[in-house]
Amino acid sequence: QDSKMAHQLWMEAVELGGSKDAHYNLSQSYSKYHKERGVEKDDKKELYHLEEAAMLGDAAARCELGFYEGERGNWDRAKKHWILSAAAGCKGCMERIKRGKKKGAVSNDEYKKTLRVHRKSLNLT
Repeated sequence: QDSKMAHQLWMEAVELGGSKDAHYNLSQSYSKYHKERGVEKDDKKELYHLEEAAMLGDAAARCELGFYEGERGNWDRAKKHWILSAAAGCKGCMERIKRGKKKGAVSNDEYKKTLRVHRKSLNLT
């Protein structure tokens, strides 16, 4: 019941102008991983809210969009999502970019630029 209430509150937050957190949480509500929230799985709604959260700057949503694109074979799009997520501070995506560089899928220039921005976002410079 608390999960259903949370879902409803996130819906209201989105209707009032939205926030990256509300969109991200709604995307998770509609995903296959959160059936316990009492919400039917809905891939279109999950993707919509992931995209909205990513556009509002949510690094986790951006990272998940990278996986979404990768699962569909859209590796250039996946890489772009992971670069943006790493630049926003996602350590997991920075590791993916590092592995991509080792495999030749990420250029040295892309890697260096992403690493520089990643470190800056984490105040490591």
